[in-house]
Amino acid sequence: MLKFTEKRIAVLSNILENKGKSWNILELQKQSRALGYGPLHDFVKELEKNGFISKDAKTAEYQVSKAIDLIKLISLARPIAGHKTINYFSSKSFGETLSLIARTNMLYAFTGFAGSELYRPYVKTSQVHVYVSEDDEKEK
Repeated sequence: MLKFTEKRIAVLSNILENKGKSWNILELQKQSRALGYGPLHDFVKELEKNGFISKDAKTAEYQVSKAIDLIKLISLARPIAGHKTINYFSSKSFGETLSLIARTNMLYAFTGFAGSELYRPYVKTSQVHVYVSEDDEKEK
């Protein structure tokens, strides 16, 4: 089973964002900047061994072969239920709340009914959830 560290997930994000492109390990290392060449080489070989990426014999470049399976593995490695959540109520509008959060420079994700605020006045939300990474929480 593949081990998914934060740095490896950063590499996978880069791979998945460019899933239609071929790349070699040095190019990937320069793009992702998450792992050094040696650890990245080992990780790429693990991905290849497990069939998530494939290597072109002529060009020696890699390409994603099982993007959906990779996304599923990442989601299993980082379940939302295991993260700390903070419940809050804001008397400000959705846009004002979003602006406040944006100014903190933290990574966040709205879930629940947050998207429905865009359809106001047709839909009224009762909850908005924000997820903040542990690194950003420590910076407070």
